[in-house]
Amino acid sequence: MSKFIDNLKRVCDGAPSPIGFLPRPTAAVPCRILLLAVVAPEDLDRVAEFIDGADAVLLPVASENPPKKRLTGFADAAGKTLWGSWLKGKNAAIPELEKAGCDFVVFSGSTVLTAAAEEKTGKILEVEPSISDTMLRAANNLPVDAVFINDDSVREGSLTWQHLIGFQRCVDLLTKPILAPVPADAGSEE
Repeated sequence: MSKFIDNLKRVCDGAPSPIGFLPRPTAAVPCRILLLAVVAPEDLDRVAEFIDGADAVLLPVASENPPKKRLTGFADAAGKTLWGSWLKGKNAAIPELEKAGCDFVVFSGSTVLTAAAEEKTGKILEVEPSISDTMLRAANNLPVDAVFINDDSVREGSLTWQHLIGFQRCVDLLTKPILAPVPADAGSEE
């Protein structure tokens, strides 16, 4: 099983409620957020700069058969940080990714089903924020571990209330953990 998915589920589930006759704590424990850094292919030589403080790293993979040298170089640069692949094509060579140390994959709805059939690798389904409520609810019954809401407009500017409304809509309709993008320069206020 994917270590990143295990961490994600642990954060989403939170701590169990105490049982018995003791009073419940009144102060809420703040929710921890996992940080997933996306490294652009042109920045592979600077991976160490991007992964500082990240819980995991995501490498976009455009070709069906990424060069093994590139994958092993990325895995070496990531070190002990968990890493996954963002599959940009319809087909993917997941066994090769897994051999290189890939812990999870993000794939779109247009990816061939057999490409994401590996059991050991965590599976994250990429959806657009404009997806219908019916289609979003249907994702609950798919054999995926989490859902990534891919909103390109977030990466182009600042987070807005409209973005938060879209993310909250997905939270309300999904039972799976959700990943959402934020701008690289987002401050603590955002």
